[in-house]
Amino acid sequence: MNHRFHDLAVLGSGTGLFVPRYWSGFVLDGEVLLDVPPTVGIHLRRLDLRSDMLTCAFVTHLHADHVFGLVFLALEFNFERRRPVPLDVVGPAGIQEHVKRLYDLSYPRPEEAIPTREFPLGLRFHELRGRADGNVGALAYQAIPLKHHPRLLNSFGFRLTRGGQTIAYSGDTTMVPDVLELARGADVFIVECTNHSGAHGDHLDLEAIHTLRRLLPASTRILVTHYQHIAQDHLPPGATLVHDFDTIRL
Repeated sequence: MNHRFHDLAVLGSGTGLFVPRYWSGFVLDGEVLLDVPPTVGIHLRRLDLRSDMLTCAFVTHLHADHVFGLVFLALEFNFERRRPVPLDVVGPAGIQEHVKRLYDLSYPRPEEAIPTREFPLGLRFHELRGRADGNVGALAYQAIPLKHHPRLLNSFGFRLTRGGQTIAYSGDTTMVPDVLELARGADVFIVECTNHSGAHGDHLDLEAIHTLRRLLPASTRILVTHYQHIAQDHLPPGATLVHDFDTIRL
């Protein structure tokens, strides 16, 4: 069904560090994962969502707080909630082998491993090697390369469009022109703000959020995630901090 997005459930709003929030991640309409933090399984249950209702996952990059949950989803799909069709996973080149290595390290199998437990266990990977457009069912996506530890890994932002409505999602990035391209024309922009100030060159900071608010039209709603020491009163009008386990109407 080519309907507009209805709601956004917050799996977590924190960074990969030990902050008083869980790792950042989201679920659109109970179907579409935006990054897959390690806590994905238990947090889906806390939000009264079902893993077997998921249709696809968009992974921005291969850091642990954004991708490790795929191992636990694979286990869930094998032991608890078998899927009639695989979960489509869209992410950077190398993601399938990366997750397979994690799976093998996390749950070593004897040589006589049961064939039905062989990876990828209900996951179907679509690997990105650069800017790309595609579709998963009625959902159209555009992947835009961004800049987060560029010497170590590829990083993408995603624009997801359905029913004439567009949700943009930054993942982790520093402030580059492509961030503005990612957000421009979106109804909702979910954007990271790891740093209070620009002490580190691989994430956005408050100055970047204020710049984006000035450059984007008032019609673009800005939702801020992946933060450490940011408070709502640090943000410009029209930008809102998300909180763990919120469900936000879109």
